[in-house]
Amino acid sequence: MTAIDIYLDVGGGWVNDTRFDFDSAINNSMGTFLRDFIFNAGFYNDATGPGAGTNRFVISASTNSQPGSAYAKNPARDPIAITTTGWYTFEEHFYDNGGVLSVDMSIYDSSHALVKTWTLNTADSIGDVGGNRYGWFDYNEFTALAFDNAELRTASPVVPEPTSLALAGFAGIGMAVGAWRRRRLEKPQVA
Repeated sequence: MTAIDIYLDVGGGWVNDTRFDFDSAINNSMGTFLRDFIFNAGFYNDATGPGAGTNRFVISASTNSQPGSAYAKNPARDPIAITTTGWYTFEEHFYDNGGVLSVDMSIYDSSHALVKTWTLNTADSIGDVGGNRYGWFDYNEFTALAFDNAELRTASPVVPEPTSLALAGFAGIGMAVGAWRRRRLEKPQVA
């Protein structure tokens, strides 16, 4: 799983159709690039798409980045509108779905209530899938975009069980990996 908290400010004074993408990629079993999984997002205040006529962020999920290959308001991608300013967790859960890779891409609000999940199914054989490659904002038109708590979680321990008491201190460091942290709920200060 990968996750990142992003502060969506619907009152930020952004120009209509200001966009960002958050991309979490996965490797193949040889350790080279296999596929991107991308949250496509944009600020809108126009009269089209989800939440039409309000200040909002419209978000969808795909395997392509904006602006040429994807856009947040694509009706084929079941976009949603977020009209409340606050912190939102963008999370991607990679898993074996009958022998092929599937990804649940979810957004949670600051109380960790589910806002939306998209499931992207691939034809990638799970035997050909490796680990996480990167997570980054591969497209960003915002002058300020606050984010926090970027993390990578694995289903199995990152550090093997210690074999002696001398290694116990190092194991404690490994146990901290993957711990879920919540951020402060106040608005971030932007210089």
